[in-house]
Amino acid sequence: MINQIGFRGRKVWLGYDPRSGVCNGCRAVAPFDCDITHMHHEEYDPNDVLSHTIEYCPKCHGITRRKEQKKKTKLIRLSGKTYLKIQALQRPRESYDDVVKRAMGLISR
Repeated sequence: MINQIGFRGRKVWLGYDPRSGVCNGCRAVAPFDCDITHMHHEEYDPNDVLSHTIEYCPKCHGITRRKEQKKKTKLIRLSGKTYLKIQALQRPRESYDDVVKRAMGLISR
């Protein structure tokens, strides 16, 4: 029995096990089809650590996390001239992402 859940990098102890033991992705049943299930947060609610959670087996949890990470990461292909323009625009202590956002606004005009 696991009475804890990860929440924003911390362990939160609960008075009961919130897991049912069934993956919501592939319907695997713990401990027969997988060792354990993971609670995955789609959104974080500081008032209720169990709201917006889905139970996944380790395989489905990994797939879901990779899909979410892929959505966050956007690759932009830049020509050499555009890259040099972006470098010229960069201000001290400004992140590259901020420079690209600012440059895309200037380039699209």
